[in-house]
Amino acid sequence: MNWRAAFWSLALAGLWLAPSAHAQPAGLRDLNPAVRKAAANEAARTSNREAIPQLIALLGDQHADVRLAAVNALAALGAKSASRPMLVLAQSDRDAKVRQAAARAAKILDQRGFVAKLATADRPPVIRLKKAPESQRLWRVDRAVLVSSALAINARRADESLVGAVGAGLRWPRAEFQVNLTFPAVSLFGQVRLNLLKKIAVVPYLTWGFAIAFNNGEDRANGPSAAFFAGLGVRIQPAARFYFYTEAAANWVISQPAAPTLDSAVKPKALPKMTVPVIAGLGVEFWP
Repeated sequence: MNWRAAFWSLALAGLWLAPSAHAQPAGLRDLNPAVRKAAANEAARTSNREAIPQLIALLGDQHADVRLAAVNALAALGAKSASRPMLVLAQSDRDAKVRQAAARAAKILDQRGFVAKLATADRPPVIRLKKAPESQRLWRVDRAVLVSSALAINARRADESLVGAVGAGLRWPRAEFQVNLTFPAVSLFGQVRLNLLKKIAVVPYLTWGFAIAFNNGEDRANGPSAAFFAGLGVRIQPAARFYFYTEAAANWVISQPAAPTLDSAVKPKALPKMTVPVIAGLGVEFWP
């Protein structure tokens, strides 16, 4: 082998081993953000498509200037593989300039796809809303203990005095059970309320129950009597724990004491066979 053949062999070997002009720029991995930004701009200027994978990685860089340079470089290079990461960046980046540039780049890189149809340039970052804490919900749990107080009057005899009532009970998702004590006309009654709607602020309900009256609120008490009632009511719950309710019912007296004898000095007053009590009250819920 003469010297000319050796020279050309070494020259060809050097060209073979020399780095490609379009290899990934080392600056894209540099620790200095200014160097990474300059390397991204250089990749765009030299149309270096070998840098596309690293430029896509720079879309998650912590510096906004570097992300913006990577977005512009990928758009200039026509990197269609970056269209979906661009869409994510256009919707979620913290910097408005980066979001707008990413939206423009997404449209350039995928002009016929779904990305081009989305106008996301001016949208703020996507924020996932958390559900309200359980303590702030109107109906926190399916079961609760109820305590209430109310006033009642007989709609058929409005001139009678008001009757007060206090009660306690339990609530389920669709029904309630409550025991009430009234005064000064002393009576004890239990009632069931069946909600016609569920988990809203205003709930109409059906109610029925059984009552035992010990006197009629007058001096001439007529002794214990029993009654059955049924009616319709509305429950209004403006806050998580407090509610208002009003109801009207038909009350049928089904048993009374025996009639007094003729020689009795006190003649008890008989209760009417039917009354229409109207009740309005306030309640409080206690959750377990």
